[in-house]
Amino acid sequence: MTAKVYPDGPVASGALNFTLADAPNASSYWEAIDLFFQQMPSLVLDRNSLQLEIENNTFNVFGITLPDQDVSVLQPLAAPYLTELERLDISYSFGTSPLASFVDYFASIMGPLPYGPYTPNEIWVNRLVPLSVVLEPTANSQLMEAFNGCGRRHLPHWLQRLTAFWDYEATLEENLAVKEKLVSVHTPAIEAATPGSGVYLNEVDPWYRGDWKQ
Repeated sequence: MTAKVYPDGPVASGALNFTLADAPNASSYWEAIDLFFQQMPSLVLDRNSLQLEIENNTFNVFGITLPDQDVSVLQPLAAPYLTELERLDISYSFGTSPLASFVDYFASIMGPLPYGPYTPNEIWVNRLVPLSVVLEPTANSQLMEAFNGCGRRHLPHWLQRLTAFWDYEATLEENLAVKEKLVSVHTPAIEAATPGSGVYLNEVDPWYRGDWKQ
């Protein structure tokens, strides 16, 4: 492989979250998530990126990452979406932080280092979400329908990771049944909403039943 190395520098960091309880109803909650995906291309221009988690009752963008930029650019960047949240009468929390280096930024959202916050009990399947999907309203709505009811979803930029949790107090059969549902129910739904896409190779699913070469 060939890797390109960039000099370290300051990072403008932001976070945004709201819950189902902050919205008038579930319809408004999911409409807000739909709108976020529609606006996401404007948030990740250049080398900007973000990480977020979606659950049936929580929307949490915990890592808005703007390398080599001043933190003052974050508020106007997020303003169009925050206006939509206010139109939907959704209460939200939005904050920004200036970090001196990428390591400081990484530790702030993934710390404490070296191990981070994630325990070894996550069961994953994943799918890459094409830009064309979120830019087309009907396709984006289909993606939201696939998300709704999937449990926990974790998205660094355009990677969609569906996450369940291994229960060490349950039987092996019970845990494998959870994995089976991810593979046989949720993966096909996400694939149908993202035609022509693929997966993140580092997290390829050994249980995958589709055309693995494609």
